[in-house]
Amino acid sequence: MVFRPFRDPLLAKIDATSQYVVRGAWEALEFLQKYWRGPRDGAYQRALHIARDAVDGFIPAERARSALKRLLAAGKQLVRQ
Repeated sequence: MVFRPFRDPLLAKIDATSQYVVRGAWEALEFLQKYWRGPRDGAYQRALHIARDAVDGFIPAERARSALKRLLAAGKQLVRQ
């Protein structure tokens, strides 16, 4: 397991006053496990699985970024792309 950075970080909303900078697959996984406040439905489970695979090096980190970005946008937690 390594950091696996994104080309461009994402800025995710934690709550009304806090934000989380997601700079790579590891931070995407951490955000999903600790700070995701939306439903833990199929879309969440897919993003979580993709983040884990990216951390483990099975897929490119950019796939984890794309999955997280879609989930954040759907959950209205995406602050900046």
